[in-house]
Order: sequence, then structure tokens, then C-alpha cells
Amino acid sequence: KRAKTKTQKLYSCLKAFLAFIFSTIGLFFLLVVYIILGGFIFQALEAPNERRVNREMTQLRRSRVEYLWNVTLELNTLHPAKWSNAVVDDDDDDDGGGGGGGGGGGGQELQWTFAGALLYSITVITTIGYGHIAPKTDWGRIVTMLYAILGIPLTLFTITNLGSFMATAFRFTYRNVCCRLTLKKYNKQTTLHSKLRPQTSPISKKRRKKHHSPQDHVTSSNHDVDDWRKRFDLIFFTSDIKQVKVPIYISLLIITIYIALGATLFSLWEKNWSYLIGCYFCFITLSTIGFGDYVPGTSSDQWNSQAKLVLCALYLFVGLALIAMCFDLMLEQIRSNLKEFAKKIGLLTSDDE
Repeated sequence: KRAKTKTQKLYSCLKAFLAFIFSTIGLFFLLVVYIILGGFIFQALEAPNERRVNREMTQLRRSRVEYLWNVTLELNTLHPAKWSNAVVDDDDDDDGGGGGGGGGGGGQELQWTFAGALLYSITVITTIGYGHIAPKTDWGRIVTMLYAILGIPLTLFTITNLGSFMATAFRFTYRNVCCRLTLKKYNKQTTLHSKLRPQTSPISKKRRKKHHSPQDHVTSSNHDVDDWRKRFDLIFFTSDIKQVKVPIYISLLIITIYIALGATLFSLWEKNWSYLIGCYFCFITLSTIGFGDYVPGTSSDQWNSQAKLVLCALYLFVGLALIAMCFDLMLEQIRSNLKEFAKKIGLLTSDDE
């Protein structure tokens, strides 16, 4: 019996754990852990190779500068330190302009930091793939393929569930706000109607009381109760929340505002980014096109580039969930509009639903 009890407890704990994992919150935390784990793995695989390449490039650059100095010394009389610094600075500008590929020259900031690896993990499992950073080792490429095989379905499943959850919460909020606005408008109209109603004299009130029976008072009170019951149901939403239809323009407005906020943020952060480039980057990112021609925090001369990479990853993740929510809202509204149109032209009846 004790063995059965322990087995039952273990089974119930396992069942509760699996139920939590496959819930919306559980999937969200699982994906976050998966992304963080990917950041550590890719940093461990690629950072040593990048440091080695940087050391080799630094040594090669020094040899190149020394060779050029010896050649120039035979032809001109120059100051060695100033000449070397000028050549190295010019070489840094030539190597650091593109910002892609993930190889890195000797003077460049390391790309395979934890923040860079974290952003790389997100771009892999969301299928964006900026291309500004890529694995250079064989193990890095193998792990990238395995990481994507498991991570892409997990991301799609999590984003879909999270978007559905956010859509339900937004429907609830939308109906709550609309109902309160409707009730305020109703109360204003009722107050205005009562003010415009002509006042009756005391004699007419006595006559009205004589002619009205108790049944009339009961009926009137019942109407008042029914009216308040409708208003109560309107506020506290006793019907199915899925029946709430959010207009498509509101979903488009949410996406536009989110892109505009991101564009403002990135255009203020990045030195050479205009507001249009910020909008372009946010749209290309959230639509998962990911050209990679503009990536925040990739220039070594900009302050706090690692924090920018982390915030870019956060903006990307939240934005994808928001896009999924808006698509869920718009899909439900389009489906409802198509049903109404089909009813109007006679293709669908009430019994067919």
C-alpha cells in the first residue's frame, strides 16, 4: 500500500508538473530558459574561437604595419609612432565598417558575448536570422541546427499560446472599457431626459396615485430590476469572452504604436539611425524578415552596446507575442464579418453555425 501511495504521489506530481509545463506560463518560462541556455552554449562554443582569430588578426596587423614602416623608411623620413597609429586607425575603419560575418578584426569588440549569443539564440528560433553574427566552428554549426530543430516548434507553440492568452485578456479589458463608457453615456442620457421631463403638480400626482394599482408598481419595479440586471451583466461579463469582437483598426493601431515606440528608442540610441531607419528595422524584425543590414549595438564605438543587444532581444520577444495577439484578434473579427456577409447573401443560415 505504501508503494502504491508513493507511486500515486509521484504520478500526481508528474501530472501536475506536465500540466504546468504545457500551460501558457509554463511554456513561456520553458522558452526563456531555453533561450538563456542557448546563450551560454553558443558563447562557450564560439567565444574562444573568436578570441583566437582576434589575436591572429592583431599579430598579422602588427606584422603588416612593421613591414609598411620598413618600406616607407627607405623612402621618407617619418615619425614611427604617429605613422603606426595612423595606419592602424585607418585599418580599423576599413575592417569595422561592415559589422557582419562574426569573424572580427583585431580592434573590434567581441561579438560572442553573452548578450550577443542571447540575441543570436532568439534570431535562430524565431527564424529571423539577422546574419550579423554566425558560428565559425564546426560544433557551433552543428549545435545551431540541433538548437533550431527543437527551438523553432517550441517558439511557435509558445508564441501562439501566449498570443491567445493576451488576446483573451485584451478582449476582457476592451469590453470592460466599452461597457463603462456605454453606461456613462446611458446615465448622461437618462439624467438629461429626466431634466427635460415636465414637472407635474401635486394635484396631478395625487390623481396618478389613485388611478395606479399596486400591480402597476410591481411591474414598474420589475422593469427597474431587469434594467439593473442587464447593466450588471454588461459590466461583469457573464457571457463568453470569445464573443467579444475587437475592431481590426484597433489591432493595427497597437502594432503601429509598438513599431513607433521602438523606432523612437532605437533612433535615439544609435548614432547614425534616423527615425525612418528605426521604423524600418522594427518592421523588418517583427515581420521576421531580418535582413540584418541594421542591428543595434553592433558598433564598437557606441556606449553600452551589450545592454542594447539585450533590450533588442526583449523588444523582439515581446513584439512577436504582441503580433500574435493582434493576429488572433483580427482573425476572429474577419471570421465574424465573413459569417455575417454569408448570412446576408443567403449562403449561411442560423442552423448552419
